[in-house]
Amino acid sequence: MSWTPMGADDVAAAYPGPARHRTRERIRSWLLPLLGLLPFGAGLALWLRTLPATIDSAAQLTRVEFGWPLPWTTQDLTRYAPQEYPARLEYIGGKYLVDPPPSVENWWLFVADAVILGVCACLMLALLLRLLRPVLLGRARSTGAAGAAGAPGLPDVGDQT
Repeated sequence: MSWTPMGADDVAAAYPGPARHRTRERIRSWLLPLLGLLPFGAGLALWLRTLPATIDSAAQLTRVEFGWPLPWTTQDLTRYAPQEYPARLEYIGGKYLVDPPPSVENWWLFVADAVILGVCACLMLALLLRLLRPVLLGRARSTGAAGAAGAPGLPDVGDQT
């Protein structure tokens, strides 16, 4: 028996390096759906701005905040003073109004709100897929097995009974 020294390729094959590829693939598998759901988060943030805000006194009418989970729009609704408190006031958009109420949008909070809502949507989608995965894989396996060996309770194609 002769002894042969190991080359660099043999050593690399015997001792694999760190799992960087798996980490990169895992990050990429989460990053793409998250980026895809950011427009959904932005649309959801715009829609959630229309939820009514509750105020307790007339002093709060000068600064009514809208947006959820982060309030990113502030309106001065003093001309729409309710007759009794606490009151629920709705966001009044300025696109179709002749004299819209003064409002201030904090776009950094809007971006943070869109990111938060996009991440939540991504996590909910991942949870839904995790819950449905056994059902989908089980159905795919049973259809593959049914095609090869026949479904239980059903006769095979060649069986003419």
